[in-house]
Amino acid sequence: METFLAANTLDEIVITLSIGEYANLEQIVAACEKSGVHTKFIPDYNNIIPTIPYMEDLQGLPVIHIRHVPLTSVFNATIKRMVDICGALFGIILFSPLMLLTAALIKLTSPGPIIYSQERIGLHNRPFKMFKFRSMEVQDPNKERTSGQSLMIPVLLR
Repeated sequence: METFLAANTLDEIVITLSIGEYANLEQIVAACEKSGVHTKFIPDYNNIIPTIPYMEDLQGLPVIHIRHVPLTSVFNATIKRMVDICGALFGIILFSPLMLLTAALIKLTSPGPIIYSQERIGLHNRPFKMFKFRSMEVQDPNKERTSGQSLMIPVLLR
């Protein structure tokens, strides 16, 4: 590299190395710095990262973002929220006859509540209640197993 730089008058050099050649990067950059050539580096991550990454400066350190999340922008998050609410209202109105039929069938075929609710964890670890039609029979509390019990499976040894 030193002989190439000495033999040519260069203002700028762009380094592209395969991951296997990264061990040579420090030596190449040092030679370029010594000769006063402006140096740029193109990392070889195309085979590793499936998306198009983007660079960010984190207090002077270069950071490669592997996945761009467009909802971090307030404008995009607001638009998404509006589309979610309008789409949900449209879906509820469109499918309300089918949902009423489902609710009636659940009530007629088995005792218990029509709607099942469960707490889930959402964005930023915030809990929310999820509601859905009950698809299983309500279990008798006397027949319930507690979480501390385990199912005994016999094992035959020879």
